[in-house]
Amino acid sequence: MNLTSTITAGIHDAIVIGNIFSEVNRLVSQATTTIQAAMILVGIIAFIVISGRGSWRMNAVFVGIFVGGLLIWGAIGGVPWMADQAESTIGMGLTTPSLGV
Repeated sequence: MNLTSTITAGIHDAIVIGNIFSEVNRLVSQATTTIQAAMILVGIIAFIVISGRGSWRMNAVFVGIFVGGLLIWGAIGGVPWMADQAESTIGMGLTTPSLGV
């Protein structure tokens, strides 16, 4: 391979890798809202199940509120944090290949 084809192949590889990471970032941002809604629903179901299994006594209701609240808090605060971590990790992994020059 001559120098021109090596440079062209390196640039092509960088473009393909960049497109893959851009696509992953786009999918992560789209999935964030869906995962948040699902986790909020799980938190509500956890509250109902825990409170119901405890015959709706005061201590069971408090534990249900605590567990359900933690799940909802995790959905509101944790899911976007994890999405940001994934995007920053993927973004940091993008490097241009050395062209051997």
